[in-house]
Amino acid sequence: MLIIVLSVIGLLALAAAGFAQITRSQVRAATGTVGSTTAQALADTGVQVAILDLVLARQDPGYRARLQVGDKPYLCDAGDNGRLALAITDEAGKVDLNAADERLLRALLAGVGAVASEAVADAIIDYRDDDNIKRPQGAERDEYSAAGRPGPKNAWFSAVEEIEQVLGIDSDLAARLRPHVTVYTGQPGIDQASASRQLVGILMRGLNNDSGPPPTDSPDANDDPSSMLPKLPFQSAPGRRFFQVHAEAYARSSIFVRDAIIELGQNRAKPYTFLRWRRGAVQFGGAVLNAASLEPCP
Repeated sequence: MLIIVLSVIGLLALAAAGFAQITRSQVRAATGTVGSTTAQALADTGVQVAILDLVLARQDPGYRARLQVGDKPYLCDAGDNGRLALAITDEAGKVDLNAADERLLRALLAGVGAVASEAVADAIIDYRDDDNIKRPQGAERDEYSAAGRPGPKNAWFSAVEEIEQVLGIDSDLAARLRPHVTVYTGQPGIDQASASRQLVGILMRGLNNDSGPPPTDSPDANDDPSSMLPKLPFQSAPGRRFFQVHAEAYARSSIFVRDAIIELGQNRAKPYTFLRWRRGAVQFGGAVLNAASLEPCP
């Protein structure tokens, strides 16, 4: 009888231990879910705060914007151990894949270290134009068929990720191009005052046929590029219409990143339009987590 009692007690102990383990796992999963949901809500709120700042600055000339447009992020304390990084960039400071002329495309491609930049520039133009007439070093239907690839689209790019569908552009080159290109402005050049210092350096390198490594971002990346480097020959009118908002939220050991692209409206009835809304990638993690103290978020 004693053996039976001891066996039952042992089984109950094992069951209790298993139940405790399951409970701990469920608590951790629930905590992670709460943290992820909180981070997402914080990132989405950050995007709305940035948009409101842009709209108010556009509608009221006397309004003093709290967030500056540029590559340098605005960092703030969201409370309850939450932190937020916001960055607003003007799309006019990027190269428009649909409107950039041949010289600008070649400078960009050469500047990021593309092999045969002239051929790739021709392939981009062949991809976006509406004919099947091959440029000197480009690629039309026959070249895509020979490579076993669909294309070309013979229409404008719909998203910057589409650049990888151009014959001659692999995933590595596409990754180097994506931060510096847009599909929204319709501008043949760039607004250098809105461009990142890195892009200005890339274009200067491409124009000068510099064979060194592409320039990288520096701590002074938010400085006015026009004051740091000579004027580029690709000037377009100032933008202030299409903006990308990047929000990184850190809450309860979770991270969520939201990227949005908006077009500011011309009247108060429709102050802005969302052109893109997607989950993004971390850019400022170290700066956010290592900041000793931050001001409260607006």
